[in-house]
Amino acid sequence: MSGVRKHSSLEESRIQGTFSFPCTMYQALSSLPDADPVFFVKPHWHNAFELLHFEEGSYDLHINTDSYEVREEAFCFVESEKLHSVRCSRPYTEHALVFDPEILASSSMDESTRSLIDPLIQKRLTFPAVITRENPCFAELKREFRNLLRIFNTHGERNGDQLFLHPPGPQLRVKAGILTILAAVFEEGLLHDALQTEDPRVTSLKQLMIYIQTHYTEKIYLHDLAAIMHMNEQYFCRFFNRITNRTPVAYINDIRIRKAALLLSDPLSEITVLDAAEKCGFTNSGHFISEFRKRTGMAPNAYRLSKRQNHPEEST
Repeated sequence: MSGVRKHSSLEESRIQGTFSFPCTMYQALSSLPDADPVFFVKPHWHNAFELLHFEEGSYDLHINTDSYEVREEAFCFVESEKLHSVRCSRPYTEHALVFDPEILASSSMDESTRSLIDPLIQKRLTFPAVITRENPCFAELKREFRNLLRIFNTHGERNGDQLFLHPPGPQLRVKAGILTILAAVFEEGLLHDALQTEDPRVTSLKQLMIYIQTHYTEKIYLHDLAAIMHMNEQYFCRFFNRITNRTPVAYINDIRIRKAALLLSDPLSEITVLDAAEKCGFTNSGHFISEFRKRTGMAPNAYRLSKRQNHPEEST
């Protein structure tokens, strides 16, 4: 699904890129024929650093307990271990560079290593969440990011929703581009010392999302979710809605529908719509069809047919 960036879990354990060069590029383009009506990256976190380029569209970005409405072209920085999610309706054009800062490590102890690279690797730097055209370094960021995208498109190999690099030349050019972007942000005075402890509410929210991910096939009670967050139900609902821009019920149904969509889009599966609904926690088929249509723009059977028509070679 071109509008959904797929994650195997909320805390990503998969390698971004390759083992030897953990750096990858993702893209979400509503212009692609199989693009979903809504681009949605579910709340998750990982050890990698992420640079997002929102080229076209109106995005709702959430990082830990902060929310950002991005209504113009912008670059967004997501630091390691930060809980984050993105949502945007058509049209959208978005790219994400995700990399392990260790690829920039150097045995040299020059000032750039001490002041920038080592603190980045050690998670001791805070980056600006959003940089728009008004910022003096925006033009340089855009020029360098476009060059990075060109390198991945020209020399990269695709693995699912990732583009990754093997040749040493393009890898070196990517590292140079990342360093240029970091230098531009640094020279504008936009980097600050990071807080050393995570907000306990964010820690509890991560535990809550893991609970939902583990139990989405079952009946989930609001009072159990509130207890994980150490909040009463009313305050929990307001807090959750502020952080995710979703009610707890809508968030749970988002996960259930995404799981059902994966089942229905499998070209080797003959699962029925009713079985997919039951496997994903829905007890009422009418409610499932309504929620599925709301999120994908089509009924479950039509969605399955569209995915198999786009990939006919996999279903024969």
